[in-house]
Amino acid sequence: RPAGAGIEEAAAIIAGRGALSAAPQLRGFGSGGGAPGGGGDFVLPPSGGGGRLSEAALAAQRLVERQTAEVADAFIKAFVTGADPERAVEGGSPGFGDLFPANTPYVLISQGSSGSDRPLLEAVAAILAAFKPEVKAFLRERGLIAPTVQMIFRRSQRQVTDAAAYMGPLAHPSAFRAGDIDLPRMIARANALSADTVPPAIRMRVIEEDRPRPERDYFAREISEALFDTPSAIARIWRSTASRRRMVLDARATRDPNGRALSFHWRVLRGDGARISIRRLDDTGARVEITLPWHERAPVPGHPELSSDRVDIAVFADNGAELSAPGFLSLLFPGNQARSYDAEGRILSVDYTAPGYADPLLFPARDWLDRYQYDGADHLLGWTRRRGDRITRFTRDGLLVLEEDALGRPVRAERVAYPATPAADGRPVIAEEPTGDLVIYRYAGPGDRIGWPEHLARP
Repeated sequence: RPAGAGIEEAAAIIAGRGALSAAPQLRGFGSGGGAPGGGGDFVLPPSGGGGRLSEAALAAQRLVERQTAEVADAFIKAFVTGADPERAVEGGSPGFGDLFPANTPYVLISQGSSGSDRPLLEAVAAILAAFKPEVKAFLRERGLIAPTVQMIFRRSQRQVTDAAAYMGPLAHPSAFRAGDIDLPRMIARANALSADTVPPAIRMRVIEEDRPRPERDYFAREISEALFDTPSAIARIWRSTASRRRMVLDARATRDPNGRALSFHWRVLRGDGARISIRRLDDTGARVEITLPWHERAPVPGHPELSSDRVDIAVFADNGAELSAPGFLSLLFPGNQARSYDAEGRILSVDYTAPGYADPLLFPARDWLDRYQYDGADHLLGWTRRRGDRITRFTRDGLLVLEEDALGRPVRAERVAYPATPAADGRPVIAEEPTGDLVIYRYAGPGDRIGWPEHLARP
C-alpha cells in the first residue's frame, strides 16, 4: 500500500466514517475533534523527503493503527457480535448477542469489522448493473431502486432457496455475512426482472396500540415506548410491566407500481411464534391485529451462538409475480431486567438490577426491586420497592405511600417523578423525585381494600 494508507483507514474509523458500514451503532466513538486535525480529520506530519515518512511519523502511525484497530474492533464486536462494549475494551467479557434495537429494510449491515462491507457493496453494484435499462429507468422514476435491490439481495442468499425461505428468519438477519452472498443468483434475478412485475415498497402504520401509563406501568419521565415509526419499519421498546401487548397495523397505503392487486404475508422472524397471534382484519391481510407476550432473551434463528432480546415480525406484499422487500415491526425487551408473572399474566416482580446488558440510552439504569401485591379478587393493591436495605410502598396508582391506617391501607400518598440523570460515567440513571403533589385515599368501609384517591393541593 502507499505510505499513509493505513493511517487513513484508522483515521476513518476514528472519525466514525469507515466503520459505520460495518457497525452503525458506533455512536459517539471518536466523532469530531478526536484526531489532531479536528473535526475527525487526521493530519500526518510532513514526510522526510522522497515521499517517505520519518521514523517518528512511522512509529506514531504504527501505534495509532494498532491502538485504533484494537478499540475499533472491540466496539464493532460490541454491536455486531455482541460483547459488552465497556468490558470488551477493558479486556474481555462474554458476548451478549445481537444488540441492535430494531431491524430495517433500509440498509445492509455487514457481519465483521472494517472491510467486511466490501462484498455487500460489490453485490449491490452487480445487482444495479444487471438491471435492464428500461427496468432501471422504471425503478428510478418510481423511487423503487433501493427496495428492489433489498429484495433481490435478501432473496438471493445461499440459504434462501424459495419464497417460503425468503419469508423466514434466515433471509433477514441483523447483519449479513459475505459467505451467504450468491452473486450469480443475484445477477440472474436482477436481470430477469421486468418492469411489469416490479414489486412495491411496503407502506404501513400503527393505527391502534396499547399505551402504558408512565409512573405506574413504567418508571421514566418523557421516555416513550415508540422508538421510531417509518413507512417500512416500526420499532417499539417494551418498558411496561404488562405481560401482553396488542397492536393493529395497516399496510393499505402500499401500492403496486403497475396497479396489480396485492395480498400481504405476515411472518414472525424472531420470537416465539407459538405465542404470538397475527389475526387478519381483511381479505388481503393488509390490516392485522398483533398480540404478543413478554419475551425472555433467546437464541438468534440460525445463529445459536448469538442471543437477542428482540422480536421481529415482517410483512411482505405479493403482487402475484414478485414478493416485496420486507417491512418490519421490531420490539426490544430489556435484557437487564428479571421479571416474574403469574399464570394469568399479572406482574409479580421486576428486578431492575439483574445481570445482563441493555443499551443504557434505551433502558436507563434503576437500582431497585419491585414486588407486587393483589387482593383476594386479584385486584392490584400496589407494590413494595427494595433499594438496598430500604423498603418503600406504592399504591396501585404508582404513588409513594406516606401514611397508612390501622388496617394497613394507604391514606396519604405523594406523586413521584422519575427523571433521568447522568451518572459519573455519563450513562443515564432513573431517580425518584418527590413532586409535593399529595393524594388522600378514602374507603367505603373496613372491607374495602381498593378505595379511591382524592387530590390535595400542594402544601
